[in-house]
Amino acid sequence: MRRLSVRPTLTLKVRTFKGLRGRSGKRAHPPLTDFPIAASVLAAVFDVSSVVGGTEHDWAREQWRAGTYTFIGGAAL
Repeated sequence: MRRLSVRPTLTLKVRTFKGLRGRSGKRAHPPLTDFPIAASVLAAVFDVSSVVGGTEHDWAREQWRAGTYTFIGGAAL
């Protein structure tokens, strides 16, 4: 049998849990980076919709607040 330089994606071994790093072979890095990126995109969407609403609508102010809280939540992680 030839040894490959890349391991197969599916193995039958039990993976050990390594805390914040996740399971062996599966890192916790993607969820820790994807959440702040998604929060930043959602905050931008909320901010654009608040600018579209202008100062005369109450929902525009609520969109701005939602964008602020979303950005803070993404920065906290």
